[in-house]
Amino acid sequence: MTTGGDIAGIEVLRRGAENGTDAPPLLFLHGAFAGAWCWDEHFMPWFADRGYDTMAFSFRGHGRSTGHAVLHGLGIDDYVTDLRRVVARFRRPPVLVGHSMGGYVAMRYLQQGGEAAGLVLMASVPPSGLWGPCAWLWMTRPVLLWQIGALQAVGNHGATVDMANAALFNGPNGRDLARRYVPRMGNESLRACYDMYAPTVPGSALNLGVPSLVMGAGLDSLIPPLSVRETAQSLGTEARMFDGMGHGMMLDGGWARVATAIDDWLPGGTA
Repeated sequence: MTTGGDIAGIEVLRRGAENGTDAPPLLFLHGAFAGAWCWDEHFMPWFADRGYDTMAFSFRGHGRSTGHAVLHGLGIDDYVTDLRRVVARFRRPPVLVGHSMGGYVAMRYLQQGGEAAGLVLMASVPPSGLWGPCAWLWMTRPVLLWQIGALQAVGNHGATVDMANAALFNGPNGRDLARRYVPRMGNESLRACYDMYAPTVPGSALNLGVPSLVMGAGLDSLIPPLSVRETAQSLGTEARMFDGMGHGMMLDGGWARVATAIDDWLPGGTA
C-alpha cells in the first residue's frame, strides 16, 4: 500500500517492505514534467515486494507538491534542497534512483556533499549538461524538439499522444502508454531547464563517492546512448543499455527488465 507523509509542501509516497531484509532503502527522483506518481505505477510496489523500503517525492511545482504558482522561478538547487529534506527522513542513507532530470539533481546533491548509499541513473541528463542531447535531438528530430518547447510553455494540454510517444516510449505499445500518461504530465520550470545546460562539474571525471549504476534506453529520443555512455565514463563505470525501450524506462512495457537489473546490482538484492 502507498502511504503519504508530505514534508511541508513536498508530496511524498512511501511503500514499506513487505518482508524484512537487509536491503538498502530506495529513494526515487522523477524527471521533468513528471511527479512521484511515475514511480508508484510499477517500481515502488515491485521493490517493496522484494524487501526494499521505497519512497518517491515530487519536486516543488510538480505532482501534489506546492509551488506550482512559482514553478518557473525554481532551479535545480531548489530541487536539491527538496532532496536534502526528504533524505533527512531516512534512518540510514538511501540509494538514489534518478530518472532524466532527477539523475542530474542526484549528481548535483552528491557533488555538494549529500549522503547516499549508492546512485542509479536511468536515462539521466549527463554531467556535461543538456547541450549534447539537445544538439542530437535538433539534428535527428527537430520537430520533437519544437514540440517539447511548446509543452514547456503551455503545460500538459500541449502534449499530443504522438508527441508523448516519440519522447517517452517509441515501442509497439507506445501510443497506448502515452494516451494513459499524458493527462498526468505537468509543466517544467524554465529556470531548471536552463540550469541543466551547465555541467555539474568541469572536466570529464566526476567522483561522487558512491557506487553507481548507469542505465540507458536504446530507443531514447531525448538522452541518446552516446550521452548515457558519456555519463558512465565520467563515473568510471560501464553503461547498461536496454534495447527496444524509450526514455520513460519506469513506465515502458519493459520496465521489469530495468527493475531486475537494479535489483541484481543493489547490495542485498533478491533477483
